[in-house]
Amino acid sequence: MNRISITLLALAACIVTQAAWSQSSVEAPNLLFMSGSIGAQVKKKFHTVEEFDGKRLSVKGLRKPIKITGKLNCNFQPEMVVTKLYAEIGELDFIVDSNAARLREMMAVNEMNAEQMRYEAGQDFESARARMEGKGTLERTRTREGNVAALDQLTRDQIEDGRGQLDPGQAFDNLRGSYSLVASDSMESAFAATLLTFDGVDGSQRAVFVRMSPVGDLVAGQSMQVKFDFELPELNASSVKLDFFLYEGKGEPIATNMSRGLQQLNEAQLEEFRAMSKKKGKK
Repeated sequence: MNRISITLLALAACIVTQAAWSQSSVEAPNLLFMSGSIGAQVKKKFHTVEEFDGKRLSVKGLRKPIKITGKLNCNFQPEMVVTKLYAEIGELDFIVDSNAARLREMMAVNEMNAEQMRYEAGQDFESARARMEGKGTLERTRTREGNVAALDQLTRDQIEDGRGQLDPGQAFDNLRGSYSLVASDSMESAFAATLLTFDGVDGSQRAVFVRMSPVGDLVAGQSMQVKFDFELPELNASSVKLDFFLYEGKGEPIATNMSRGLQQLNEAQLEEFRAMSKKKGKK
């Protein structure tokens, strides 16, 4: 057998092996679930979000991209979509808190510190007068240390009382936390819209807010932590539910284990869904 024949046989074997590998590879399934389009509020108008470059959002109707912030007000128009992109959400952890309460706490602490400084200045004056009057140094020191210790304890109690989760009767205006994310495919500049549903607002009502957060570049199979920090109007509520809607940078929805209505479609079901969507679009 000559060298050319051996080369042709080797090439044929490579082609056969490659074909067998392609046939054995499992293609990502078609996933049907509820996603939707997001509108970001600029001034008094909502603009549909189209893309995210990792830093700023491109929105319909505006030339200048906008930045994602924790207080960016958004809306959400739900719709059923199909995608092959998937990511697993886990280790969700979040708390509600009050920025306004922390601000009031800081102001109160600063006021207490200012009061302490005024008190110490007064004590210095009293000490000077006591020295002139012949009062004992030890007595002056004990009195001053006792008053300062009491003031320090009051300040410490104020700080500690403002920490941790709020009780049901306390107003809050901030929700922050994190979750882990493992994607089945690598994706660039992913972002998330979070639907916050608060029950028991003002005793019985329901309030819904939509906020956005950057996710970043996802590497297939690698876990990453996503953090969020949302600002809200001050309110009271008995419970909150978080729904996450993920997108890759170009705006294609990503299905997750938390997606509503998640199910896999075969080819016949996919064609039926496309036909129904096309028919709906013509109406």
